[in-house]
Amino acid sequence: MSEPTSTIKDDHPCWQRSIEEHHHYDLMFVEFTDQGWIQGSASLDRPALDYLDSFMAKLSDLYKKWEREGKGLSIFVFVHGWHHNASATDSDVTEFRKFLDDMAAVEKALAEQTNKPKRVVGVFIGWRGESFGFPWLRKLTFWDRKEAAERVALGTVRELLARLDHFRDRSRDKSGDRNVRMLTIGHSFGGLITYAATGGEFVRNAVRFKDRRAERPFDRFVSRVGDMVVIVNPAFEGARYEPLHTAGQRMCGVEPNQLPVLVIVTSEGDWATRITFPLARWFDTLLERSIGHEDDAIVKAVGHDDLYTTHTLSICDEADARCAEVCPSPVPASQERVGALSARTIESEYSYMQRFAHSGFTRHDYLCGRLDLQATQHWHPDDNPFWVVRTTKDVIRDHGDIFNPNFVAFVRQLYVSLIFARHYVPEDGIERNTCKMSE
Repeated sequence: MSEPTSTIKDDHPCWQRSIEEHHHYDLMFVEFTDQGWIQGSASLDRPALDYLDSFMAKLSDLYKKWEREGKGLSIFVFVHGWHHNASATDSDVTEFRKFLDDMAAVEKALAEQTNKPKRVVGVFIGWRGESFGFPWLRKLTFWDRKEAAERVALGTVRELLARLDHFRDRSRDKSGDRNVRMLTIGHSFGGLITYAATGGEFVRNAVRFKDRRAERPFDRFVSRVGDMVVIVNPAFEGARYEPLHTAGQRMCGVEPNQLPVLVIVTSEGDWATRITFPLARWFDTLLERSIGHEDDAIVKAVGHDDLYTTHTLSICDEADARCAEVCPSPVPASQERVGALSARTIESEYSYMQRFAHSGFTRHDYLCGRLDLQATQHWHPDDNPFWVVRTTKDVIRDHGDIFNPNFVAFVRQLYVSLIFARHYVPEDGIERNTCKMSE
């Protein structure tokens, strides 16, 4: 199945299937109601098999099919946000297809390096982010759709992501190595849904980290949900993030080559979370009492609160010769269409990103495509795997520009470093950071 977007008709049987079978990837859909119930379950008499059971059975069948051909799976989960849904012609669905084609090219090139070929499988999680389509009234649905996202976040989507994570953990090849990778991306209110479904697990992992380090002294890596979770322009307040923020700052003894497990990214050009969101929160919190940093944390979206910002991401200045030299790329990220990556670009990124699997990220790193990543004073301790990144407009232009080639290049490179880290096992741990807190 492969057609240009202009020829897709929502009512065509081809686009009504729960699995799209493309040349280089498969795409599966799961939808939830405004109450957070999985599709088709409202009329069921429990106990009964529902769509989630059917979905996991189909995913298992896909895994067995590709395992017979010597391949594992790379699962990419996407949770959309405001003004979107799971229709075949929705712009997020269209862009996600291009992203999957992009990552299939990555997997094809990396299979030659790792001898671990993977079939790309996309999972598009849909909910009613667009309640009606009247152009002049769509902006007024912010409060209503935020409440809907809150309900979805507390629903069966939590079980879905937990079951996908479990599926990843238990899928092993003949040598006993994990045979499934998993990257989850949530956008806008979909970021709220993603964080609500995974945030508690991250807090749990951070709290248990010290004991796990004592039990396994040569494995001081922080447990993950899947391989990595990326949340883009999230529409939730900093106060929700506070428990994980403080739990992460209390960790010490993290491996110096610890890679991020949760990356929350917000553009400074995102007016929806920078202006609309705090306005809505101001009305919601009129009767609440707060002091100090709480004032900002209960009103501002997490990515616009300096207290939580651990990194900044921008495009290097043209005069910065060192930036251009660290990762010479045959095609600048800004000129490369998503879904049309060249093998040379992928190989260049893979070669360069290996260093981060070995030595981890420092307080100032250059990435391929002239990306400039700098830590702030709030990245504590060094190697803390919970990141809150603020980008400039040339990385993510505005609230909906989440498939910007520069940002996709950033996510892709983090993913590539994780792939290499899977094959790099340090012989011993070298404790670099400390947990000293300010008085």
